[in-house]
Amino acid sequence: MRNTILLLFSVVTLAPAANAQTYVNFSSFDQTAIESAAGQNFSLLTGSVNFKRTSGTSGTIQSVSGVNTIRLVGGAPTTYTMTFSGLAGHNIFLTDFETMSNLEQSTFTTNGGNWVAADAGNGLYQNITGVGSSSVSFQGLNGVPGPYGQGLEFSSLNATSMNWTLDKGNNGLKIGAEAVPEPSSTALLGLGALVLLVRRRI
Repeated sequence: MRNTILLLFSVVTLAPAANAQTYVNFSSFDQTAIESAAGQNFSLLTGSVNFKRTSGTSGTIQSVSGVNTIRLVGGAPTTYTMTFSGLAGHNIFLTDFETMSNLEQSTFTTNGGNWVAADAGNGLYQNITGVGSSSVSFQGLNGVPGPYGQGLEFSSLNATSMNWTLDKGNNGLKIGAEAVPEPSSTALLGLGALVLLVRRRI
């Protein structure tokens, strides 16, 4: 009995923790590839994301701000599709950056879990709708350009694809992922604590 209890507690202490949030490195981006039917692949944690334009007019795409942000200048309205592989059990984050005082308007749509607001955007946004659903829309405040690092961020669990639609203005975007602990790890933690308590009473 004692050996069994000690084994259960050892399993609990070895349960893996969640990884830190990691962003796509866009330093190798190629506008021709992104505009093509095949799109361009980027590594992301244990998997990858394919990024491509799927509708609308072509704008100028730039990789800026420490290579983790991709920015669309002009070309609105335009939709870009992100397809994720090898990232089951992850939260996928999209972070919009209000960098120009141009009343930019964007919509994020996911086929995963409903959007959760992860960062309120430091007051640089208005008309935010759709949190808790599969599609969120928002607008940057006119006359309030925000530096990179002050963005509006949403996360969706287990998404395999997302769309980013720029309806108006210029827009910067970061794509990130974060591993989510399996429910079994949480259950083992509770079981281990219970068994240890019983052992002490015995």
